[in-house]
Amino acid sequence: MIKNEHLNKAKKMNNDEFYTQMETIERELSYYKKKFEDKVVYCNSDHYKYSNFFKYFKDNFKSFGLKKLIATNYSKSNIGYKAIYDGTSLHIERLKENGDFRSQESIELLKEADLVITNPPFSLFREYITQLINYKKDFIVLGNINAVTYIDIFPYIRDQKILAGVNFNVSESFLVPNKYYKIIKTKINSKGELVSNIPNIAWYTTLNHGVEKHIKLTKSFSEEDYRKYDNYDAIEVSKVGDIPKNYEGVMGVPVNFLKDYNPKQFKILGSNRGIKQDNTGYFGRSTYIDGKETYKRIFIQRVE
Repeated sequence: MIKNEHLNKAKKMNNDEFYTQMETIERELSYYKKKFEDKVVYCNSDHYKYSNFFKYFKDNFKSFGLKKLIATNYSKSNIGYKAIYDGTSLHIERLKENGDFRSQESIELLKEADLVITNPPFSLFREYITQLINYKKDFIVLGNINAVTYIDIFPYIRDQKILAGVNFNVSESFLVPNKYYKIIKTKINSKGELVSNIPNIAWYTTLNHGVEKHIKLTKSFSEEDYRKYDNYDAIEVSKVGDIPKNYEGVMGVPVNFLKDYNPKQFKILGSNRGIKQDNTGYFGRSTYIDGKETYKRIFIQRVE
């Protein structure tokens, strides 16, 4: 059996030490190309030598019409680097601090940026997004789908200040350090690189990607098929495909609802996680049916 300390390392690596493959980046960012013109893009969790985010924007710098590309990487040993590319020359400089996105050096670069695009450390996702919101920066970043109900994140989702990307609740293969090959399930890709498949991956953004989403409603409501919660005047809908077409009240749906969410079709009211998310004090409490707690839910209501 794997020792507990190895499992803990694997868990932390799942959050913070996976590196994004080029295919994953291209599959999402292809929808935003017109948003990059004359912009300063900052990849603030990326080593210029190894990051596919940095490579993607450097290779497409002129075709995207970028103004500047910046990358910084975190280093436990304080050997972090700042890379700046202007379309002609690449300037590399050793950082004075460790490259953490919260360091003053990184914050000064953040102030200069128009767009932040990267795969940030999942374990610090709340703090990472809060910083971007506080500095009023647009972003396109990877995260876990469960971040939807975080107290720090959900109000921005509800108010449509943070949007679900085109690829939401998907499985992606990430590059992993060789030192972990015995700890988690991995395989070798066509390039000879070690990769691991991770489910429940989600892109989050402040930009309109232009893809019109819509949930096709085929089910009809009946009291026999849809149960009400013990503690909410709302019905439980355990699958997005089961959202009834003829129910006007409040419904609790899984978080992957956001994958096809259209604000013209539904209004997001709250979630069953974190009372501080809701100014009315009504939402934010766990949901129960016959005394049994359900999983994470978003409360919605039809607007059509």
